[in-house]
Amino acid sequence: MQIFHTIQATHTAMKVGHIIPYLSDCRSLLDFGCGDLSLVSGLKKILPDLRITGVDIVDFGIRPNGILFTKYNGEKLPFKNNSFDVVIAYHVLHHTDDPQKLFAECARVVRKKILLVEPIPRVSFERPFMMILDWVFNVWKNKTIRMPFAFLSESIWYKLFHLHHLGVVVNKDIEPFPRWLPTGRSHLFVLHKNPKK
Repeated sequence: MQIFHTIQATHTAMKVGHIIPYLSDCRSLLDFGCGDLSLVSGLKKILPDLRITGVDIVDFGIRPNGILFTKYNGEKLPFKNNSFDVVIAYHVLHHTDDPQKLFAECARVVRKKILLVEPIPRVSFERPFMMILDWVFNVWKNKTIRMPFAFLSESIWYKLFHLHHLGVVVNKDIEPFPRWLPTGRSHLFVLHKNPKK
C-alpha cells in the first residue's frame, strides 16, 4: 500500500507543477471532478489566499482546511454563471457519460479561463490501450470511479472550444510516457473565455 501512496504523491506533485504557472491572476478556483482533493490541496500550500472549491459526484470524505467541497448530481453544476476565475478539469471528463455537456457546464461557471487536461487518442487503435491504462490508474482507489472511457479526439475538443467562445492559449503535451507507446497523449489546454478578437 505504501507504494501506491508514494506514486500518488509523486503524481500530485507533477499535476501541481503543470497547473501552477497559470494561476497567478486568479483569486477563485473550481476543481471539477476533484476526487480526494489532492490536487487543490497541493495548490493551496503554494497559493494560500486562493479561494478553492472542489466538486464531484463522489465524496471521499476528505476536508482539507481552507477548501470547500460540494457534491453534485453529475448533470448541472450548482453554481451561478461566471462564479470562478478558473476551472480545472484534470483527467476527469472522459470519466463522464457526456463530456461535451459537462464541459459546457465548466464553460458556464468560469469567468476567466479553463485548465483542461485530457488524454487524447492519436489514432483509433490506441483507444483499447487507453482504456486499460485508465482502469489501472483508477481501480485501486477506495471509491468506485466511473469509467465510460469517453475519450474525445483533438478535433472535437477544438470544436467545443469554439462553440463556447474559448480561445486556446496553450496546447501542451504533458504525457509522461514515451511517444511510441500506443496509449494516447495527455494534453494540457489553457483556454481563455471570450478572447479578444
